[in-house]
Amino acid sequence: MATAVLRLSNVNFSKTQSRLNRVTTEITELSQLQSVRYFTGERSAQYWLTSFLGWLVKNNTEDKNIELAKLEDIDNKMSLALFHAELSQKQASFNYLTKTGGSFGSSNEMSDYLKQINGTGFEHYWFQKLEYELWKNEQNRADEKFKKHRISSKDAVEHVHPQHEEYDMRLEDNYLNAFGNLVLLSPGENSSYSNQTVGKKQEDFKAKPVYDSLKLKQIFELKQNDEWDKDKIKQHQKEMIDLLTKHYY
Repeated sequence: MATAVLRLSNVNFSKTQSRLNRVTTEITELSQLQSVRYFTGERSAQYWLTSFLGWLVKNNTEDKNIELAKLEDIDNKMSLALFHAELSQKQASFNYLTKTGGSFGSSNEMSDYLKQINGTGFEHYWFQKLEYELWKNEQNRADEKFKKHRISSKDAVEHVHPQHEEYDMRLEDNYLNAFGNLVLLSPGENSSYSNQTVGKKQEDFKAKPVYDSLKLKQIFELKQNDEWDKDKIKQHQKEMIDLLTKHYY
């Protein structure tokens, strides 16, 4: 199954070849964040675009840093609206465009949500947003596997410590189905790990030519040669929630 990836391109018309030439641009924070929104929003109604394009019309700027800051602010506020049933993404987008500075909620709601035991019920958006934050904050940007990584369409939540581990090693539900033990993968990536032990998954992950999840990269860097146990799951979860919370300030 092919994985969808959103890419920005420069397009120009070649008179000699009588056709359009498309050259993909360098991957940036702006394009990665747009990918988060595109792959986690309603495909037929990308409401975040209303706010972003509306702001661009009012503010004639080509400064990518300013554009990124604005899109991050839109994304933050619309993400917090997810915790308020009365505030749809359509309404949140309209409110942002017409009442900039209005209240959309608190990052504490996000933190409390990610501390719940939801298993595969966690909204995919939060995994993708975390991918963006991990990508943006990666220190070793020369890493070839990292350079190939793109935020893409994914819809399979994988338990790092599996639900049905091949040697029947069990983990309490409060840790098994915690955000700290979960990653978002494509169906193909998910099936490649299956119910293998965490150690085998770690070796398979290392052998891949590109990181299929930066969250999984963080997990295996934390695990190293130790067991993936309750303490490691709690530590990873706290670090990821702290990283996301920091993004809201």
